[in-house]
Amino acid sequence: MREIINLAGYEYKKILGRKSTWIAFGILILLVLLCGFGNLMGNFYVEGQKVDTHYNMNQKECNALRQMKGQKLDDAFFERARDVSAEVMNGAKDLQELLVSKDGWNNYCRYYMPYGHVAELCMLMEKEMDKMDGESFYKGREELQQVNYEDMKISKEETEFHRQENARIKTPFAYGNMRGFERFFSLQYSLGIILVFIVAVCLAPLFAGEYTSKMDQMILSTRYGKNKIILAKLLTGISFALTLTLAVLGLTLLEINLIYGLEGWNLPIQTAYQGFALSIPINMLQMLGISLLCALFASCMVAALVMFFSVKMKTPFGVIIVAFLVIFVPMVLLNMVPEDSIWYLFVKGTPTVMMESWVGVSERMIPFGRHCFYYFQAMPVVYACLTAGLFAWSYRSFRCHQAI
Repeated sequence: MREIINLAGYEYKKILGRKSTWIAFGILILLVLLCGFGNLMGNFYVEGQKVDTHYNMNQKECNALRQMKGQKLDDAFFERARDVSAEVMNGAKDLQELLVSKDGWNNYCRYYMPYGHVAELCMLMEKEMDKMDGESFYKGREELQQVNYEDMKISKEETEFHRQENARIKTPFAYGNMRGFERFFSLQYSLGIILVFIVAVCLAPLFAGEYTSKMDQMILSTRYGKNKIILAKLLTGISFALTLTLAVLGLTLLEINLIYGLEGWNLPIQTAYQGFALSIPINMLQMLGISLLCALFASCMVAALVMFFSVKMKTPFGVIIVAFLVIFVPMVLLNMVPEDSIWYLFVKGTPTVMMESWVGVSERMIPFGRHCFYYFQAMPVVYACLTAGLFAWSYRSFRCHQAI
């Protein structure tokens, strides 16, 4: 085992010794910083007059949501929202009339910041918050769920499963600052796609580079060439993907914590815009764990595929082209394949799509016998089996290359 680890260290030196690797790392870090701090740049204007900066507005909104900690989305909450709304409008016919001055903007922010997120949830149900109470809010959510099930054409078994899951969710929902988690979940998809492509670029020469440099036969003729060097390369590939994924998502999470805060960890995911209609009874912290789990397995799956392509192809450039197609084509197919087809289930389970946080807990599930499984339950098992199979195939293919 010590020899394999030492040989893996040598493979890491080769990866880190390429300028392209450090350029890719630099681009990735820049993207992380831009995704976190980029939306804080600039100012808000009303009728051509600057009223505030994006940074100040973000801080005010997060502070306003923190002050709502411990409150429930019940009758009393919606009654307070109506009282504040009436006070802020103060005779104005509509928002356009209110937002004609800096004072009007400040008054509007008094309402929007603490209650605006719930107003957006009401808009999902095509309802106005001022006309809602606790009962109509949760009834409207159930109606929205039913509409989603019908639009997705999910099976009766899935629908019944979601209803049972939904009954386990504690109502009324707790409320507070969920902005940090929402922002992280929205960023993971875009960052994840770039991340796995960089993994592909860095690992493409792992085996194919030996062919182009004419070192493959020499490697296989050495003492460890037919076993430990191959195992070291496979270990390098999978550990590189895991380390880079953890580093990038960890850095993103740290950045999000500095900007928005992560104190809403115990809020139900149903308070998030994307999670409002979901039936799984988990909180934000549990959702974060599921999201990171799916990202790690998806990244390892891409690494296994790239190493397999690297063994089978003769040049790193060819590996990168094939990897590009594997990573980006599913993004296009997902919007083209009918949701009620078996191909949709397949495309949704590809590593690229699984980088999207909410896919793992979405309404569309994987049927198996009489049971239904969330994607976050099934796909890590599938990825682990496929990765093991690809490892064995790659190992045997490169080892037998000497006999050709």
